[in-house]
This record gives sequence, C-alpha cells and structure tokens, in this order.
Amino acid sequence: MSIKHNIPKGVLQFFYPHSRKRRDIENKIMDYLDSKDYKEIVTPTFIYEDNVYQDLYEPLKSKLFKFVDRNSGKTIILRPDVTLQVALAVLLADIDLPARFSYAHYIYRDEKQHANLKREFKQIGAEIFGQNSIETDIEIITLAIDVLNLVDIKDLVVRISDSQIIDKLLDVYLSPQFFDKKKAILRLINKKNLSFLKQMPLGEFGSIIDALFLGDINALLKIEPIKQNVGNLIEISNKINKDCEIFLDFFYYEYPTYHSGVSFDIFSNNAVLCTGGRYGNLMQLMGKYIPATGFAINLDKLMDFLYTKEI
Repeated sequence: MSIKHNIPKGVLQFFYPHSRKRRDIENKIMDYLDSKDYKEIVTPTFIYEDNVYQDLYEPLKSKLFKFVDRNSGKTIILRPDVTLQVALAVLLADIDLPARFSYAHYIYRDEKQHANLKREFKQIGAEIFGQNSIETDIEIITLAIDVLNLVDIKDLVVRISDSQIIDKLLDVYLSPQFFDKKKAILRLINKKNLSFLKQMPLGEFGSIIDALFLGDINALLKIEPIKQNVGNLIEISNKINKDCEIFLDFFYYEYPTYHSGVSFDIFSNNAVLCTGGRYGNLMQLMGKYIPATGFAINLDKLMDFLYTKEI
C-alpha cells in the first residue's frame, strides 16, 4: 500500500509510552516550580509581528512562521520565543514587583531542513522580574540545578559568565583606531578563537586576553573596570551550595547578545540542558527597564538526554 501523506520535517509526534513519560516529566517540573512560588503564566500562541519584531533576538528574525490575520490584515507570527512574551505581559499588566513566573510552552521556528533542528519544541522556564542582586542570580541558578536533579540528572557542570566584563574591557582598553574591529573581536571571543584573536591589533586589550582565557582570577581582580564583576561571579560561585562543578568563564561573550550581565549554561555529559541569565536590556528595548533573569529548558532535548542515559 502506498501512503501519499506525510508530516512536515522538524515537527513533533509521539506515541505511548514516550508521550506519557514526557507529560509526567513536564508536570513534575511545573509542580516543583509552583511549590517554589513561580506561578504559571500562559501566553498567546501567535502575536502581531509589529508588536515584537524590533525586540526579537536577531537570529530569530529570519526564522519566523508568518501568516496574515484575516480580520485585521496584519501579519501574525507563531511564538518564536517565550521570554519576550512574558516580558511584554509584565510590561502591559503593570504588575507588582518582584514577581516570579513559570511556563511550559511550544516554540515555533522555521529552521532550515539541512540544519536537522526541530521547528517545533516545548520549552519550560522560570523568570524573576524586579530584583537585581547577586542573591537573585544565585536563586535562579540554584533553582535550575534543582529542577535537573529532580528528574534524576546528576554530574552537572555549571558555566557562569558575565558579558559586561568583555564590554567594559573593550570600552576602556581597545584603542580608538580599532573600534571598527569590535564586532569581529566579539565574534572571535564567542567562538573561543584565541589564536585568531591574538593576530589582531588590539592595543592594550591584547595584554589582558590570556588572563581572561586562563581564568586568572588574581590578575583579573587587579583590573579596576571589571573588579566588581569578577568579584560578583566569585561570590555567586561560592554561594551555590550544590553537588555540581562550577566553572567561571571570563573569556565569554554571547554574540549576538541576548543576555546582559550574569548568564549561565548547565551541562551534563557535554550536553547543554539549560541556559539562562539576566536580560534587563531586553526590557529596556521594550520601553521600560525592569531587572529580569530566568532560565529555559528545552523539554524535547531533555527527554532525548534522559532516553540516551537509559540505554
């Protein structure tokens, strides 16, 4: 028998028992977040493009699923990112701060087929609005670790960074004649390409690169513009009282930028299971600065990891 029908590439389809286990894991995480006073928020599956396009993380702008609203004639997009929607909801609702939210939402991104990436996946996350402190960073990182431990994932490695360190160093130590090279420098740092970076004429900034790459804390604490940032990362690391390995990455820059300030990734067996960090700059772009931080877990990547671990 010849079957002519099929489903688009990159979408989700599950049968029992995978579907049941996936739902159980989601419920377990969401119940735990609720017990920690991160209350669930539900955002629209589709939104007007012109409401959010200028605030979207740059790489997402070419991955939007679009269609025209027959009622308004305006272009609508399927949800490409949850954090942006939660941030917009907080701004529009003018809620009392601080506030904590959790969510479990599908995300839709029109990835190229050859990239072998899902065009539909579910994301679970938690967000804090209205607090800007080391204690808030510690709370959200600790919560993310607890969530992964909750679903029996151990041997965690937590990488903690602060993009402001690179920004401040470039502002102070990069010679003015090299300002036009700043984007190229940030891309090389993002790719950890130390050898190419050292071939560039960086002026005084070039003398600091080795200390950043090697994580020479004693040397970095002597550099006045970043002394506070480095000290904050050390304090965060010391106060995360969890059974995991913590790695402070000073030679790090997220480019294009999504997070502003302290950010983190959580790994197990070299797989990235969670990402998070501050994004107050996003709130500023949307019209009002509100301190914000959070984390996100791709549920489908998490399930793949759990199944691999069982084999």
